[in-house]
Amino acid sequence: MFTYIWEQWKRKKPIVALIILGFVVGNLFLSVGTSFSVDNYNYIMDRNSGNPDEQLMVDFECEEGISFEKAKKIIDKAAEYGEIQIISLDAIQDGQIRYQPVAVNTKNARGWHIPLIEGRYLKNAKDEIVVGKNIAEQRKLSVGDSFFVLDKVYRIVGIAGREGKSTVWDTTVYLEADAYFSSMQKTLKMPDAGGFLFTILKNGKEEFQHDFSSIEKFCKKEGITITYHTLAEEDDSSFSNSVTLTVISTAIIFLVAILNVVNLMTYWMLERKRDFAIMKAMGCTNRYLLKWTAAEMAAMAFLGAAIALFLQLIADRLLDVVLKESQYYAGVYGINVILSIAVSGICGLLTALFIAGKTLRFDPQEIITRS
Repeated sequence: MFTYIWEQWKRKKPIVALIILGFVVGNLFLSVGTSFSVDNYNYIMDRNSGNPDEQLMVDFECEEGISFEKAKKIIDKAAEYGEIQIISLDAIQDGQIRYQPVAVNTKNARGWHIPLIEGRYLKNAKDEIVVGKNIAEQRKLSVGDSFFVLDKVYRIVGIAGREGKSTVWDTTVYLEADAYFSSMQKTLKMPDAGGFLFTILKNGKEEFQHDFSSIEKFCKKEGITITYHTLAEEDDSSFSNSVTLTVISTAIIFLVAILNVVNLMTYWMLERKRDFAIMKAMGCTNRYLLKWTAAEMAAMAFLGAAIALFLQLIADRLLDVVLKESQYYAGVYGINVILSIAVSGICGLLTALFIAGKTLRFDPQEIITRS
């Protein structure tokens, strides 16, 4: 069967090329639209460090200053509700590298963390850190290597950031809060800001707000005033609109491409009507011919999807060179491959079955005699 299909393809190269081109165009727009939507979503999440609706800014204040012992107590208390990050630590200058440490209590971590180029996030281990990609590039570090922070050796378990894009995580080092507290034995203060400790509760917002009165009492016993406020989400309507517009335009272009494929497929089937009549006269059933036609169309669809993804991958590499550190480019993600193969396969099979089902309803003797 496959030998015959190949011979048919060679005999009718123009029409086969046009059908495959139709799938290429449709899949290319589908895949690029998907990539743009994914990049938009990632950009919004990156800009807000996750979903703002799930986060709280939690500030602790003490006029005399907050000791590490007190800081550990209140951070552990807040961490009962979700992952909490201390963002008011002084930056560290290490030779030519200046980076921002962020102490994290992952006791109740869940949901969105930070984007990782490789490796994984922290898992409540005191000897683990996640470093930004700029630090990793400058020091030629990778997952599994060692890195000194505050005169203590840590094992790198993740590289933070995004390929080809600048993010706030590029020069950040994430480490467990307990490890940070044990490394530093002095009063924790923000420069020129008195006894303040600024943190972000990354999840558990509703539970924290519900129990705030008891948390406030706990902090007062330690001589600390606690306040919180929700994160002000920036207006993302323009991004949402662009995603919606991208999805709609992509769907329209893909539909037009598929309609062209349907027309070409109809012509392709009608041209081979005599061949089908001969095969039916020799004993081939409609079911066999349907399976054969479906396999043929599936092969064209998958070939079109593969070519489209390959072209997008090349374009992505070229754009990465020309537009370094750009926020948007046509990256090929796993969802691109899944969508392209799934949509192409389904559309190809449905097209083949619909057209072939109508085309094969004939009397083979009548067709052969007429020819």
